Amino acid sequence: MKKIHLFIVVCTAVLSSCSNDDSNDSVNAPLSVTINGIDKSFDEVDVEISGDRVYVTALTPNHSETISFETTINYVGDEMIYEVIYNNDNGVYREISVGDILDNVEVNTEHRLKGTFHGSVKSILLDGDNETFSFTNGSFDIDY
Repeated sequence: MKKIHLFIVVCTAVLSSCSNDDSNDSVNAPLSVTINGIDKSFDEVDVEISGDRVYVTALTPNHSETISFETTINYVGDEMIYEVIYNNDNGVYREISVGDILDNVEVNTEHRLKGTFHGSVKSILLDGDNETFSFTNGSFDIDY
């Protein structure tokens, strides 16, 4: 009887020590990035294809922020995403010059896009607002 009791105690301890690996949603998000020091997850992604162009729009869970960009199917390496645009409740921000956003696309097929990015986007308003958003630790892994 003591062996059965010991077996149950050991099994309970082993099972209760297992943790849920889903505690960090940004790790599993199709697109995640740190914006001005704040980690953001873009869990909803819309992908449109036109010819050899891929247009990506990623949204935060409450749809208050979006990041969009485009690429060309089958091109991998540095500087393969362009027209990066960030929208939030305050406005629209984009890469103004080549090199504002640095990226590396690792996988780029007709059904998957994976890579990393960092850099900055700036306000596109002509009213003197020069607000800049810094992107660090950006990554995307999108199956479509």
